[in-house]
Amino acid sequence: MSESSRDFCFNKGVRSNPFEAAIRTAEFFTLSAKRRVFLAILATFGSINNAERSEIDRLLTKSIRYRNAFIHGQVSYGHDYGATVSYFEGAQRLP
Repeated sequence: MSESSRDFCFNKGVRSNPFEAAIRTAEFFTLSAKRRVFLAILATFGSINNAERSEIDRLLTKSIRYRNAFIHGQVSYGHDYGATVSYFEGAQRLP
């Protein structure tokens, strides 16, 4: 996502630019915020239609959820069920 947005907005060979310095490499800028900025850039330049934008948004959101589960979750293993990842997004849901 970061490289695509950089390549879209700036020349492909450019390695140092304000976008990369301020957004892409910023630790305080969450992946969700980067996703929103990326989608706003795509919408501003009108390079894709609404259906494509929705699909990109859906896939990026799904990717971020999987990433968060593996980075912040707890991996456990049981002989009956194999390996599982436990991760609560937001608040724990009651059954």
